[in-house]
Amino acid sequence: MVVLVVSTIFIEQGETDHDIVQEVNDLSQLFSEHGWGESELHFRLIIHETLTNEQYEMFQKQYKNLSQHDALNHSYNINRLNDEKVKIIYDIQSNEWNRDAQEELNQFFDNDMFRRYFKNSRLYPCFQGKINDNINSNFISEKVVNFFNINVKNKLVEDNFQVISGSTHFFEQLIPLNNDKINIQFSVREIDETRKMVTIGTPILVIEY
Repeated sequence: MVVLVVSTIFIEQGETDHDIVQEVNDLSQLFSEHGWGESELHFRLIIHETLTNEQYEMFQKQYKNLSQHDALNHSYNINRLNDEKVKIIYDIQSNEWNRDAQEELNQFFDNDMFRRYFKNSRLYPCFQGKINDNINSNFISEKVVNFFNINVKNKLVEDNFQVISGSTHFFEQLIPLNNDKINIQFSVREIDETRKMVTIGTPILVIEY
């Protein structure tokens, strides 16, 4: 299984919502270029935001009126921070990344609900697919490093598992790690002899890997 996680993407001033969609499309090219999981490439977008109680009540009303989508499934959970604020975790998922999913994602970014509550939020898009082939884990890691032109800063290797952290020009956000800065991290886990799970995130991995 291949998982691509693109985390902590902010919509900066001067950058359009459609530019974010294009970044997601560009990242998905990792799979198509290497023929990894093309037939069942799963997409997921997680958004984190803190809302006041009043904002959350308004958000609930708009969410109920949100148009149903064919390609993307929407859901959310909340964590109450205190008597006045809640943290909302908005989750969008699709079983495949195709033109319909791309168009619906564009529509979501154009939606008033997104612009009102999530315009400056942290966005965590991800992709998930499968590698069903007898490919060496080191070979997969090399392909990922070369594709993103990663400057490797840290590498952890265990039995049937490895995690690599570094920096790349593909993403602007950087976070500190061991007196250095990184903006990409990925792991390769061997499920069995013919299946691998690869998890890739920026600036760090934010899902279980």
